[in-house]
Amino acid sequence: MLDENIEKGRDEKRQEFRTLLRDEVSEAVKANMVDVTNAMSVVTERMSRWEAEQDQAEKEGRKHNLPGSMEESHEGETYNFGRVFRGLTLGNPEKECPMELAMSRELFDMGTVPDTAGGFLVPTQVFEDQIIPLLRPQVIAIDLGITQLPVTGAGVVEIPREVSGPAVDNVAENAANTATDLSFGNHRLEPHCAQSYVKASRRFLQLGVGADQFIRRRMAEELALKWNEWILKGTGADGNPIGIYNTAGVNTVDFTSATSGAAVTSDFYTDLLAMEDALADSNALTGAQSLGFAVANKFLRAARQIKSENASPGTDSLEMSRHMFSAGTEEFILGYKYRRTTQLASGAQTEAIFGDFSKAVLATWNNLSIEASNVADDALQKRQTHIVAYIDVDVAVTQPTAFCVSQNLDTSSI
Repeated sequence: MLDENIEKGRDEKRQEFRTLLRDEVSEAVKANMVDVTNAMSVVTERMSRWEAEQDQAEKEGRKHNLPGSMEESHEGETYNFGRVFRGLTLGNPEKECPMELAMSRELFDMGTVPDTAGGFLVPTQVFEDQIIPLLRPQVIAIDLGITQLPVTGAGVVEIPREVSGPAVDNVAENAANTATDLSFGNHRLEPHCAQSYVKASRRFLQLGVGADQFIRRRMAEELALKWNEWILKGTGADGNPIGIYNTAGVNTVDFTSATSGAAVTSDFYTDLLAMEDALADSNALTGAQSLGFAVANKFLRAARQIKSENASPGTDSLEMSRHMFSAGTEEFILGYKYRRTTQLASGAQTEAIFGDFSKAVLATWNNLSIEASNVADDALQKRQTHIVAYIDVDVAVTQPTAFCVSQNLDTSSI
């Protein structure tokens, strides 16, 4: 009987202990759940604030990336040059091109480009997205890989430029080499205005059928001619920047003996190899990023007319290039891509530039500016709109020894 009472007491104690333990665990779990819930609430609140901040940052980023484009009525639209010119022509840009006007006004408020003629400022992003792709196949230096540098503000920019390259000595044990450190200088980039002048039918602009594409293409064609001239052979005079050909320190190869009367001799090929050797000897060939040729039309023709010397004195054999009917369009000179241009010829002289075009810089200032008039000159009589688009640019060669130019090639008789 005593044992039964003892066992019963133990069971009651166990049950009491279990109840206490269960209550304590339950209270602890409740407390922890409250803590977890509170912690989750804090995290959720913080995430909500972070997401709101991200949304606001994205909106602000878009606003500054393409000014005026985040206005509710303009969302999803793209910049349209045709609307701009139609608005300028009709004198009612608020109605014809409200989004573009909003962009232009915001850019004007930023003070990026002075605008006193009531024209339009085109955002840099629009210029890069809609004009640069059209310029790329026409401005051969862009196609060959010239470094592009968008500049914000209206001031002068200085970039580093190689003045003298390093030399390498043979150094014996316990001897020192000559101090020939790489020498740098500064090149000042200053704005030079490149301007496109287009005349378009006012009736065509008012109809708006393909006006945007037509105007963009014509502006790109006009700008491309000027940019090719400045990048490749700018003189530094009369408002021109100094182009690659006229930059001090570039390598040169004399092509005087490459032609003889109407014939192109095998020396032409030898001189081409010398252009390649000039870069190799300047340690500019290995590791180059954008090697290529910019050539005048007659330079390419001369390359196609190279003749090998026959064993008999004074006679020539077949052309060294491929046969006429199988040649097609050659894509390379000495294995390097080339682009032809009308800007590397003057009188009887024909020129070419070979080099690493990444070692040259094309800087563009601020934004493309557009002005239009339907009364300028004889525009009123002819129902035309005269359109002017301009942008400031400059050219710099950061490593002159990465380029070689041909000289004294007379192709007037071929």
